[in-house]
Amino acid sequence: MIPVYVLSGFLGSGKTTLLSNMLKYLMLNGKRPAVIMNEIGNVNLDRLLINDEVPVAEMLNGCNSPFKQRGKSLICPKLI
Repeated sequence: MIPVYVLSGFLGSGKTTLLSNMLKYLMLNGKRPAVIMNEIGNVNLDRLLINDEVPVAEMLNGCNSPFKQRGKSLICPKLI
């Protein structure tokens, strides 16, 4: 079983800070975290704050399905 955490909250509530701290903790403990970011806009600035070693899939413009086809590939299988 793979643990999944969902972070949500208002603008400025600390989601990115919590995510950064969680990723650091997991990596220090030998885990291999991955992130799926659902961004309402068409630019994801939070991605710049995440370590490049962590795989990130971005769903821009309010996409609500990580399995939605983008071109010829699916987002979630890229993380696996």
